[in-house]
Amino acid sequence: MFNQFHQSLSSYLPLLLLISIIFAHNAVGIEAKEVKKKEPKSNKADKSVTLLFLDCDGVLNDSKSDVSQLYVLENKELENLSFIIKETDNLYIVMTSTWRYTDEARKQFKNQIKEFNNDKNHHRIPNPISYTPILQGNRLEEILTWLKENTTFLDDEIKKSLEKNIDSSKGQEQLPIKKIKNYNGKGRNKSKLKVNNLIAIDDLDILNDEGTKPEWKDFMAGHFIRTNKKYGLTETETRLAIKVLNNDQSSETKDLLEKCQKLELQ
Repeated sequence: MFNQFHQSLSSYLPLLLLISIIFAHNAVGIEAKEVKKKEPKSNKADKSVTLLFLDCDGVLNDSKSDVSQLYVLENKELENLSFIIKETDNLYIVMTSTWRYTDEARKQFKNQIKEFNNDKNHHRIPNPISYTPILQGNRLEEILTWLKENTTFLDDEIKKSLEKNIDSSKGQEQLPIKKIKNYNGKGRNKSKLKVNNLIAIDDLDILNDEGTKPEWKDFMAGHFIRTNKKYGLTETETRLAIKVLNNDQSSETKDLLEKCQKLELQ
């Protein structure tokens, strides 16, 4: 009898095996669907940005520029700038130059950038998303004040050290953040930017301006490329800027930054 039962059971084994395989497959499929369903959608608003605080004179032009023109940008320096943008993810420009003072100067900047971008061999340079406030004084203070008002990047110590608070709803001098494509899709950005990294490029020695506080200098020392106005933005400074923006914290990069800020990199 036992043999008869065993033979009967054996005849059903292939069918039972097939049923178990089908059940297991369906169970995995259901589990996968549940996982897929629970997976959160990517939120573009959570994406952090990288900021470039940009000067014009002595950075995007040099001593050989045509002084008969009030506003001029040189192709060589623009090509170096475009390479920084190409090699850095999600980078946006905030203008610190005195070119931000007038409508005419800002218009000239945008027109020359547009002309540069018309050459398809160039990597596109975006227009500034914003301008630092005009505080009639320390340029580093203007950068830090902009960061305080528009980002979450500064620590509390530096925030407290900034005496001048900017009301971004009043006047041309405040110039709030303009729309950042794919950031929140609501026009002017109402929330604080999440900043991954930043850099300032300037021919002025902004670390040692009159009125600069020690904590400001300590903060910005690792984020500042100083150009020589005789040459403008060079290939060497361009490569260094890319290293800084991509979080290269090697001792070699730190040494190069110190030399750059003393105009000893040439």
